[in-house]
Amino acid sequence: EHRNIRKANWDMYRTFIQMRYLNGAPWLEPISAKEADGLGERITEVIMEALDNVCPAKCSLNRRPVPWWSRELTRMRKRMKKAHKKARRTESDLDWEKYREHRRMYKAKIHYAKKQAWEAFCGEVKGSREISRLTKILAKHDTQDIGLLKDMNGVYTSTPEESVDLLMRTHFPNGEAAGPIEDEPDFPRLWTTLEDHHPAVPLEMVRRALKSFGAYKAPGPDGIQPIALQELPEELIIPLANLFSLCIENRYTPKCWRKNKVIFIPKPGKDDYGNPKAFRPITLSNFLLKVLERIIQWHIKDTSF
Repeated sequence: EHRNIRKANWDMYRTFIQMRYLNGAPWLEPISAKEADGLGERITEVIMEALDNVCPAKCSLNRRPVPWWSRELTRMRKRMKKAHKKARRTESDLDWEKYREHRRMYKAKIHYAKKQAWEAFCGEVKGSREISRLTKILAKHDTQDIGLLKDMNGVYTSTPEESVDLLMRTHFPNGEAAGPIEDEPDFPRLWTTLEDHHPAVPLEMVRRALKSFGAYKAPGPDGIQPIALQELPEELIIPLANLFSLCIENRYTPKCWRKNKVIFIPKPGKDDYGNPKAFRPITLSNFLLKVLERIIQWHIKDTSF
């Protein structure tokens, strides 16, 4: 399934969150690590419910509109298909010749349309982002799927699970399989309610940290992209700032933010993609955690010599 978040109605999104904030259970201050986990999960849940309401995920057919397509090409394709059906029905040499002529003209028009669109795109390249995109297009190579991999002893894996395990052991040699996370000890009560507490992390800093990320960056395991956080109403910025403050003051990270998604990307130009070192890992973290990290980074930078 795919969520086309670029078509989301952000006014409806903010209104939905405001109604959930006012009509739901009180946003009480967590007095234990377990309750902090619950608050983190509740914020994520409200955001995802709002996205599902204004921008539901749909099954994607992986069909992207191309800039060179036109109505004329649509008409030419219909005429070509019609000529093909007639030629198959009549089996006439003349009809088959007409079909081949329609097909030749259709393919020539596609070639011309692609050429014109490419020249127009290259002519519009001015800024660094457009140049970077053009460079990636020109350097594009065939992707390599992860198949059977070979370990240090030359033995190949036999299942996808074994391939993933070999990749993890190769790129994260000191890592261990994560077991269940034990409950953390309660931390001291710092304030009575989230609404009454003045957060150690200023609201303006939270807003600035949210906007410091590219709006449509790839999401982490929770599926929340930065644009969904940047469009949050004030009602949710306040408990979010308080949760950030609580995390910093108690040196605690909610469990739901600790999950990461690792994607292995094939390195270009490798001769043997059976070698696990021919892939490089990319880790996608939840952006709520990245925002907290960004705030801590700014604090360290501003207070260090």
